[in-house]
Amino acid sequence: MYEEGLASGELQTVLDAFAPPPAPVQIVYAANRLVPKRALAFMDFIAAAFAKIPQLTVSPHP
Repeated sequence: MYEEGLASGELQTVLDAFAPPPAPVQIVYAANRLVPKRALAFMDFIAAAFAKIPQLTVSPHP
């Protein structure tokens, strides 16, 4: 969304020294139950979508 503006110089970042560190995105579910296929499909979908966004970190689900 904003990457093109940064690359072209139209936009500039400010307060870079105060940027928060990257934080992982996690999906939490009950380990003592079977995970529904639709939940597994959602986890795979989100992991693939987030993998395309360099600002996000993704850990594979167990």
